Amino acid sequence: HVYVVRGGQVQMHALGAAERLAMESRFMRPVLPLRIEAGETDFYFEVRSDTSIQFTSDFLTPDAYQERREVMLALHGGFFGALFLMAFYNLFVYLSTREPSYRSYITYALSAFLYLFSQSGMLLMFAPGVSAGFVMRFHLVMLGPYIVFMCLFGRSFLAPVLRKTWWDRALFVIMVAGALIMAAGLVPSIPFSSIARPASVVVLLSLTLVFSAGIAAWLRGYRPARYYAISLGAFAAGAMLLALRQLGVLPHNLLTSHAIQFGTLAEMALLAFALSDRINLLRIDSQARMEEVLRANAELERSGAKYR
Repeated sequence: HVYVVRGGQVQMHALGAAERLAMESRFMRPVLPLRIEAGETDFYFEVRSDTSIQFTSDFLTPDAYQERREVMLALHGGFFGALFLMAFYNLFVYLSTREPSYRSYITYALSAFLYLFSQSGMLLMFAPGVSAGFVMRFHLVMLGPYIVFMCLFGRSFLAPVLRKTWWDRALFVIMVAGALIMAAGLVPSIPFSSIARPASVVVLLSLTLVFSAGIAAWLRGYRPARYYAISLGAFAAGAMLLALRQLGVLPHNLLTSHAIQFGTLAEMALLAFALSDRINLLRIDSQARMEEVLRANAELERSGAKYR
């Protein structure tokens, strides 16, 4: 609710049904048309939520609001379009190379697409009649595959140096935890808050673990791991900007409000470079082995000809 105090009189404006307000305040900014007359006016907001929420208010003219909305839609469309195109392009690369890491990349990119699609509020634009409970559950259910495929890609990409190490086993444990989060989100009888808090811990552990595994592989001399570690660093930078904005350290602007999207896009682009670097490394290694085999065969032929 919004309480408008003008000239000693109080007016209350309801933003809609409680269920719709809970959904919009979590995923998209509610919009309330107001006619502000000349003079001093005070506004008081009453906001309730079962989960964490950051509440900011802006006063815009109708033209300014429409302009901002168009910019936001263009940014979201460009982000999700680019993410989908990267997954689609790497699908063709996978079909031509059959490299398992490309398959893991595609599933990771698509899971990121679905998770951020629900988190950004875009689901409300395509399904405006869905309930608040469905949106919250869908967001939580999509978090599980996001964790699972992030760790699966890390295990696949770093396998040449970290296979059967404790890093590999730890990533597998996090994958199981992500699958449990997804399963719990599908059970309506389990309260959302009971799953959200453990899920936040699992997300933090998964990000820390995959980044540490990339650094460990890089330090062990695995060249493609440098792009992998830098890509996760880009995502972490986006998450940090968002966190600092939520804490009030940074201002609310285009960069800080969409830092996760920018970070994810940079991460996926750098991971594509990492995969290309890995393929080149495998090709060089295969050529070196082939040359070694050819030299060995030539040596055998010379030895056989000598004793004939």
